[in-house]
Amino acid sequence: MSGQSKEYADIMGRETSFGTFLFIPQWFSTLRLGSVGYFDRTGEWNEITNLLEKGQAEKDGFKPFSHDLKLRDVRETHWQAGSAETETGRSSRLTTEASGAIAAAPVEASVQVKTNSSTTGSAALITSSVVRNYRFQGDFKGPVKDWVEDNAKALVERRSDIETQGLWAVMGAWVTDECAIKMTSGKNQEIDVSFDLGATGIGKLGAGAGAFDKLKREGWWTYPKNEKSQGYVVSFAGVEYSLRSFHKLRSTPLKVYNETISLTPKQDQPGSAENEHRMALLIKLAQLQKIENKEEKEAELKRLAEEYPEIHDLRSKSQ
Repeated sequence: MSGQSKEYADIMGRETSFGTFLFIPQWFSTLRLGSVGYFDRTGEWNEITNLLEKGQAEKDGFKPFSHDLKLRDVRETHWQAGSAETETGRSSRLTTEASGAIAAAPVEASVQVKTNSSTTGSAALITSSVVRNYRFQGDFKGPVKDWVEDNAKALVERRSDIETQGLWAVMGAWVTDECAIKMTSGKNQEIDVSFDLGATGIGKLGAGAGAFDKLKREGWWTYPKNEKSQGYVVSFAGVEYSLRSFHKLRSTPLKVYNETISLTPKQDQPGSAENEHRMALLIKLAQLQKIENKEEKEAELKRLAEEYPEIHDLRSKSQ
Protein backbone atom coordinates (compact mmCIF):
# COMPACT_ATOMS: atom_id res chain seq x y z
CA MET A 1 0.00 0.00 0.00
CA SER A 2 1.00 3.62 -0.43
CA GLY A 3 1.81 5.74 2.60
CA GLN A 4 -1.54 7.54 2.39
CA SER A 5 -3.39 4.24 2.07
CA LYS A 6 -1.75 2.85 5.21
CA GLU A 7 -2.42 6.07 7.14
CA TYR A 8 -6.11 6.05 6.14
CA ALA A 9 -6.53 2.36 7.04
CA ASP A 10 -4.85 2.90 10.41
CA ILE A 11 -7.01 5.92 11.27
CA MET A 12 -10.25 4.18 10.26
CA GLY A 13 -9.22 1.11 12.25
CA ARG A 14 -8.31 -2.38 11.10
CA GLU A 15 -10.82 -4.76 12.66
CA THR A 16 -12.91 -7.89 12.09
CA SER A 17 -16.18 -5.92 12.10
CA PHE A 18 -15.53 -3.97 8.90
CA GLY A 19 -12.09 -5.08 7.74
CA THR A 20 -9.46 -2.76 6.28
CA PHE A 21 -10.69 0.51 4.77
CA LEU A 22 -9.33 1.59 1.39
CA PHE A 23 -8.10 5.12 0.73
CA ILE A 24 -8.39 4.32 -2.98
CA PRO A 25 -11.61 2.28 -3.47
CA GLN A 26 -11.19 -0.59 -5.93
CA TRP A 27 -13.68 -1.93 -8.44
CA PHE A 28 -15.39 -5.05 -7.07
CA SER A 29 -14.66 -6.74 -10.39
CA THR A 30 -10.94 -6.26 -9.59
CA LEU A 31 -10.73 -6.78 -5.81
CA ARG A 32 -12.80 -9.96 -5.79
CA LEU A 33 -13.52 -12.58 -3.17
CA GLY A 34 -10.93 -15.35 -3.41
CA SER A 35 -8.37 -12.96 -4.85
CA VAL A 36 -4.75 -13.45 -3.78
CA GLY A 37 -2.49 -10.51 -4.52
CA TYR A 38 -1.06 -7.24 -3.24
CA PHE A 39 -1.47 -3.47 -3.32
CA ASP A 40 1.29 -1.73 -5.25
CA ARG A 41 2.96 1.52 -4.22
CA THR A 42 0.15 3.57 -5.78
CA GLY A 43 -2.54 1.77 -3.77
CA GLU A 44 -3.91 -0.24 -6.72
CA TRP A 45 -4.77 -3.92 -6.32
CA ASN A 46 -2.76 -6.50 -8.29
CA GLU A 47 -4.31 -9.96 -8.43
CA ILE A 48 -1.97 -12.93 -8.78
CA THR A 49 -4.64 -15.63 -8.83
CA ASN A 50 -8.18 -16.30 -7.60
CA LEU A 51 -9.09 -19.28 -5.42
CA LEU A 52 -12.85 -18.92 -5.93
CA GLU A 53 -12.48 -19.79 -9.60
CA LYS A 54 -11.95 -23.53 -9.91
CA GLY A 55 -8.73 -24.46 -11.66
CA GLN A 56 -7.46 -20.86 -11.85
CA ALA A 57 -4.57 -21.43 -9.43
CA GLU A 58 -3.23 -24.27 -11.61
CA LYS A 59 -3.64 -22.16 -14.76
CA ASP A 60 -1.55 -19.47 -13.08
CA GLY A 61 1.22 -21.96 -12.30
CA PHE A 62 0.49 -22.76 -8.66
CA LYS A 63 -0.54 -25.87 -6.75
CA PRO A 64 -4.27 -26.61 -7.00
CA PHE A 65 -6.80 -25.30 -4.50
CA SER A 66 -9.18 -28.19 -3.87
CA HIS A 67 -11.52 -26.66 -1.29
CA ASP A 68 -15.00 -25.70 -2.48
CA LEU A 69 -15.57 -22.09 -1.40
CA LYS A 70 -19.19 -21.07 -0.91
CA LEU A 71 -20.57 -17.55 -0.86
CA ARG A 72 -22.77 -16.37 1.99
CA ASP A 73 -25.95 -14.47 1.12
CA VAL A 74 -25.20 -10.79 0.50
CA ARG A 75 -26.06 -8.61 3.49
CA GLU A 76 -26.53 -4.88 3.89
CA THR A 77 -24.17 -3.14 6.31
CA HIS A 78 -24.75 -0.04 8.41
CA TRP A 79 -21.78 1.59 10.05
CA GLN A 80 -22.39 1.57 13.80
CA ALA A 81 -21.43 4.27 16.24
CA GLY A 82 -18.15 3.49 17.92
CA SER A 83 -17.34 0.67 15.52
CA ALA A 84 -13.87 1.82 14.58
CA GLU A 85 -12.85 3.89 17.57
CA THR A 86 -9.38 4.61 18.75
CA GLU A 87 -8.84 6.23 22.14
CA THR A 88 -9.47 9.64 20.61
CA GLY A 89 -11.70 8.55 17.77
CA ARG A 90 -15.35 8.33 16.93
CA SER A 91 -17.50 6.68 14.29
CA SER A 92 -21.02 7.42 13.19
CA ARG A 93 -23.77 6.87 10.69
CA LEU A 94 -25.85 9.81 9.47
CA THR A 95 -29.02 9.99 7.43
CA THR A 96 -30.60 13.15 6.12
CA GLU A 97 -33.91 12.04 7.58
CA ALA A 98 -32.42 11.99 11.09
CA SER A 99 -29.70 14.63 11.07
CA GLY A 100 -30.76 18.22 11.54
CA ALA A 101 -27.21 19.26 10.72
CA ILE A 102 -27.87 18.42 7.08
CA ALA A 103 -31.09 20.40 6.81
CA ALA A 104 -30.04 21.78 3.45
CA ALA A 105 -30.23 18.30 1.93
CA PRO A 106 -33.39 16.75 0.43
CA VAL A 107 -35.39 15.08 3.20
CA GLU A 108 -35.91 11.90 1.22
CA ALA A 109 -32.20 11.40 0.63
CA SER A 110 -29.95 9.18 2.71
CA VAL A 111 -26.23 8.54 2.91
CA GLN A 112 -23.97 6.60 5.21
CA VAL A 113 -21.06 8.34 6.88
CA LYS A 114 -18.15 6.78 8.74
CA THR A 115 -15.54 8.94 10.48
CA ASN A 116 -12.67 8.31 12.82
CA SER A 117 -9.83 10.24 14.44
CA SER A 118 -6.49 9.30 15.90
CA THR A 119 -3.40 11.04 17.18
CA THR A 120 -2.13 11.32 13.59
CA GLY A 121 -5.22 12.71 11.86
CA SER A 122 -8.85 12.24 10.84
CA ALA A 123 -10.53 10.27 8.06
CA ALA A 124 -14.08 10.13 6.70
CA LEU A 125 -16.02 8.00 4.25
CA ILE A 126 -19.37 8.86 2.65
CA THR A 127 -21.21 6.10 0.81
CA SER A 128 -24.61 5.71 -0.78
CA SER A 129 -27.25 4.46 1.65
CA VAL A 130 -26.69 0.81 0.69
CA VAL A 131 -23.40 -0.92 1.52
CA ARG A 132 -23.34 -4.60 0.54
CA ASN A 133 -21.22 -7.12 2.44
CA TYR A 134 -19.92 -10.13 0.50
CA ARG A 135 -18.03 -12.95 2.19
CA PHE A 136 -17.52 -16.70 2.25
CA GLN A 137 -19.45 -18.97 4.57
CA GLY A 138 -18.36 -21.98 6.57
CA ASP A 139 -14.78 -22.96 7.36
CA PHE A 140 -12.99 -21.08 4.58
CA LYS A 141 -10.07 -19.39 6.35
CA GLY A 142 -8.09 -22.53 7.18
CA PRO A 143 -8.01 -23.96 3.62
CA VAL A 144 -7.06 -20.57 2.14
CA LYS A 145 -4.21 -20.11 4.64
CA ASP A 146 -3.01 -23.67 3.97
CA TRP A 147 -2.91 -22.95 0.22
CA VAL A 148 -0.92 -19.73 0.70
CA GLU A 149 1.57 -21.56 2.91
CA ASP A 150 1.97 -24.37 0.36
CA ASN A 151 2.52 -21.86 -2.45
CA ALA A 152 4.42 -19.17 -0.54
CA LYS A 153 7.76 -19.81 -2.21
CA ALA A 154 6.28 -19.70 -5.71
CA LEU A 155 4.29 -16.55 -4.91
CA VAL A 156 7.36 -14.67 -3.67
CA GLU A 157 9.48 -15.83 -6.61
CA ARG A 158 6.77 -14.83 -9.08
CA ARG A 159 6.14 -11.31 -7.75
CA SER A 160 9.10 -9.46 -6.26
CA ASP A 161 6.83 -6.64 -5.00
CA ILE A 162 5.55 -9.00 -2.29
CA GLU A 163 8.88 -8.50 -0.49
CA THR A 164 7.99 -4.86 0.21
CA GLN A 165 4.21 -4.72 -0.26
CA GLY A 166 3.14 -7.95 1.43
CA LEU A 167 0.37 -10.30 0.28
CA TRP A 168 -3.39 -10.48 0.89
CA ALA A 169 -5.93 -13.29 0.56
CA VAL A 170 -9.33 -11.58 0.19
CA MET A 171 -12.25 -13.26 1.99
CA GLY A 172 -14.77 -10.44 2.44
CA ALA A 173 -15.69 -7.09 0.88
CA TRP A 174 -17.94 -4.10 1.56
CA VAL A 175 -19.25 -2.64 -1.69
CA THR A 176 -21.22 0.52 -2.52
CA ASP A 177 -22.30 2.19 -5.75
CA GLU A 178 -20.62 5.55 -5.07
CA CYS A 179 -18.48 7.10 -2.40
CA ALA A 180 -16.31 10.00 -1.29
CA ILE A 181 -13.24 10.03 0.96
CA LYS A 182 -11.42 12.72 2.92
CA MET A 183 -8.37 12.62 5.17
CA THR A 184 -6.49 15.24 7.16
CA SER A 185 -3.22 15.02 9.06
CA GLY A 186 -2.68 16.41 12.52
CA LYS A 187 -4.19 15.79 15.95
CA ASN A 188 -6.61 18.74 15.85
CA GLN A 189 -7.76 18.36 12.24
CA GLU A 190 -11.20 16.76 12.65
CA ILE A 191 -13.41 16.58 9.57
CA ASP A 192 -16.81 18.25 9.87
CA VAL A 193 -18.81 15.97 7.60
CA SER A 194 -22.16 17.54 8.49
CA PHE A 195 -20.83 20.96 7.51
CA ASP A 196 -19.51 19.69 4.18
CA LEU A 197 -22.78 17.96 3.33
CA GLY A 198 -24.79 20.99 4.36
CA ALA A 199 -22.50 23.34 2.44
CA THR A 200 -22.89 21.33 -0.75
CA GLY A 201 -26.65 21.06 -0.35
CA ILE A 202 -26.71 17.35 -1.13
CA GLY A 203 -28.05 14.50 0.90
CA LYS A 204 -27.00 11.56 -1.19
CA LEU A 205 -24.32 10.78 -3.71
CA GLY A 206 -26.89 9.91 -6.36
CA ALA A 207 -27.50 13.57 -7.12
CA GLY A 208 -25.37 13.50 -10.26
CA ALA A 209 -22.02 14.84 -11.40
CA GLY A 210 -22.72 18.30 -10.01
CA ALA A 211 -22.93 16.93 -6.49
CA PHE A 212 -19.52 15.33 -6.84
CA ASP A 213 -18.03 18.58 -8.11
CA LYS A 214 -19.33 20.30 -4.98
CA LEU A 215 -17.78 17.68 -2.71
CA LYS A 216 -14.49 17.98 -4.60
CA ARG A 217 -14.45 21.69 -3.83
CA GLU A 218 -14.71 20.77 -0.14
CA GLY A 219 -11.55 18.66 -0.45
CA TRP A 220 -13.09 15.20 -0.98
CA TRP A 221 -11.87 12.48 -3.33
CA THR A 222 -15.04 11.39 -5.13
CA TYR A 223 -15.96 8.17 -6.92
CA PRO A 224 -19.20 8.53 -8.95
CA LYS A 225 -21.61 5.76 -9.80
CA ASN A 226 -20.91 3.71 -12.92
CA GLU A 227 -23.90 1.75 -14.19
CA LYS A 228 -21.62 -0.76 -15.93
CA SER A 229 -19.67 -1.65 -12.79
CA GLN A 230 -20.42 -3.85 -9.77
CA GLY A 231 -19.57 -1.00 -7.42
CA TYR A 232 -16.61 0.12 -5.34
CA VAL A 233 -14.92 -1.88 -2.58
CA VAL A 234 -14.55 0.62 0.28
CA SER A 235 -13.35 -1.97 2.79
CA PHE A 236 -12.22 -5.58 2.60
CA ALA A 237 -11.31 -8.43 4.94
CA GLY A 238 -8.94 -11.33 4.79
CA VAL A 239 -5.48 -12.44 5.84
CA GLU A 240 -2.38 -10.30 5.30
CA TYR A 241 1.08 -11.83 4.97
CA SER A 242 4.54 -10.36 5.29
CA LEU A 243 7.94 -11.74 4.37
CA ARG A 244 9.87 -13.59 7.06
CA SER A 245 13.38 -12.51 8.00
CA PHE A 246 15.99 -14.49 6.04
CA HIS A 247 13.11 -15.74 3.88
CA LYS A 248 15.43 -17.29 1.30
CA LEU A 249 16.61 -19.76 3.92
CA ARG A 250 13.09 -20.79 4.94
CA SER A 251 10.80 -23.37 3.36
CA THR A 252 7.81 -21.08 4.04
CA PRO A 253 8.93 -17.48 3.38
CA LEU A 254 5.60 -15.84 4.31
CA LYS A 255 4.05 -15.37 7.74
CA VAL A 256 0.61 -14.11 8.81
CA TYR A 257 0.91 -10.41 9.59
CA ASN A 258 -2.71 -9.42 10.19
CA GLU A 259 -6.20 -10.97 10.07
CA THR A 260 -9.27 -8.78 9.59
CA ILE A 261 -11.86 -11.51 9.25
CA SER A 262 -13.29 -14.04 11.66
CA LEU A 263 -15.37 -17.14 11.08
CA THR A 264 -19.11 -16.93 11.61
CA PRO A 265 -20.16 -18.78 14.79
CA LYS A 266 -21.71 -22.12 13.91
CA GLN A 267 -25.08 -21.19 15.38
CA ASP A 268 -25.19 -18.16 13.04
CA GLN A 269 -24.21 -19.99 9.88
CA PRO A 270 -26.91 -20.29 7.21
CA GLY A 271 -28.59 -23.65 7.22
CA SER A 272 -28.37 -24.34 10.96
CA ALA A 273 -31.68 -25.17 12.65
CA GLU A 274 -31.23 -22.43 15.24
CA ASN A 275 -30.55 -19.80 12.60
CA GLU A 276 -33.53 -20.85 10.48
CA HIS A 277 -35.76 -20.71 13.58
CA ARG A 278 -34.52 -17.20 14.39
CA MET A 279 -34.96 -15.97 10.82
CA ALA A 280 -38.53 -17.32 10.67
CA LEU A 281 -39.35 -15.46 13.89
CA LEU A 282 -37.88 -12.20 12.62
CA ILE A 283 -39.88 -12.44 9.40
CA LYS A 284 -43.12 -13.03 11.30
CA LEU A 285 -42.40 -10.15 13.68
CA ALA A 286 -41.81 -7.88 10.70
CA GLN A 287 -45.14 -8.96 9.22
CA LEU A 288 -46.78 -8.33 12.59
CA GLN A 289 -45.70 -4.69 12.52
CA LYS A 290 -47.68 -4.14 9.32
CA ILE A 291 -51.00 -5.00 11.04
CA GLU A 292 -52.75 -1.71 11.81
CA ASN A 293 -55.71 -3.01 13.84
CA LYS A 294 -54.61 -3.09 17.50
CA GLU A 295 -56.83 -6.02 18.56
CA GLU A 296 -55.81 -8.05 15.53
CA LYS A 297 -52.14 -7.32 16.24
CA GLU A 298 -52.47 -8.41 19.90
CA ALA A 299 -54.20 -11.63 18.86
CA GLU A 300 -51.48 -12.43 16.34
CA LEU A 301 -48.77 -11.63 18.91
CA LYS A 302 -50.40 -14.01 21.38
CA ARG A 303 -50.46 -16.75 18.75
CA LEU A 304 -46.80 -16.14 17.91
CA ALA A 305 -45.87 -16.29 21.61
CA GLU A 306 -47.31 -19.80 21.77
CA GLU A 307 -45.23 -20.84 18.76
CA TYR A 308 -42.11 -18.92 19.86
CA PRO A 309 -41.86 -18.85 23.71
CA GLU A 310 -38.74 -16.66 23.51
CA ILE A 311 -41.02 -13.73 22.63
CA HIS A 312 -41.91 -13.47 26.34
CA ASP A 313 -38.22 -12.90 27.15
CA LEU A 314 -37.90 -10.29 24.42
CA ARG A 315 -40.95 -8.40 25.69
CA SER A 316 -39.78 -8.46 29.32
CA LYS A 317 -36.34 -7.10 28.35
CA SER A 318 -37.90 -4.25 26.36
CA GLN A 319 -40.16 -3.17 29.24
